[in-house]
This record gives sequence, structure tokens and C-alpha cells, in this order.
Amino acid sequence: MTSQQGNDMTHIRDGDPPIKVNREIPLWGLLCVIAVIAGQAVTLWFGQQRQAEVLNEMSAQVRQMSLDLGARNLKDVEHDLRLADHERRMLAAEARPSRATPP
Repeated sequence: MTSQQGNDMTHIRDGDPPIKVNREIPLWGLLCVIAVIAGQAVTLWFGQQRQAEVLNEMSAQVRQMSLDLGARNLKDVEHDLRLADHERRMLAAEARPSRATPP
């Protein structure tokens, strides 16, 4: 076995044929990479479509809740006005002198 001095990584035997570096990529490797990329793209597309549907549903729910809240606020104002009217009537009734005749 002979080796070049200073480079321990290079070990060549005298009977070995010269090393040929082949940079060819096998077809099955390319097809697997393409299939994985296509699968990821399809998964991403369907995920975004589902997310868009959920976002539309949530938007509709928020609109409905906003309408419900507006109606409840209107009812609260109505109830506040009724309470104020009842308090006014009660104070007016208490302030009137009693019509009962003393014995």
C-alpha cells in the first residue's frame, strides 16, 4: 500500500482501477422528490382552503354576535328607561299627601 506523504486520507493500492466519480441522479430519486413536493403542495392547498372556510364561518359568527349585542344593548336602554319611569312614578306617589282622613 502506498500513500502520499502528508495526506492520510488518500490510500491507493497499486492494483486498483482508477476511481470514476459519477454524478448521475437515479430516476427513482427524482421521482420521489417530485412526489414529496407535490404531496406537500396539495396538503398546503387543501389546508389553506379549509382555513379560508373556517375564517368565513367565524366572520359570519362575529357579524351575528355583533347584531345580537346591538339588540341586547337596545333592550338594556329600554329597561333602563322603564326603571327610571317606575322610580319617577313611585317618588311622585310617595310625595302626594295621603287622602285618608284622620279619625
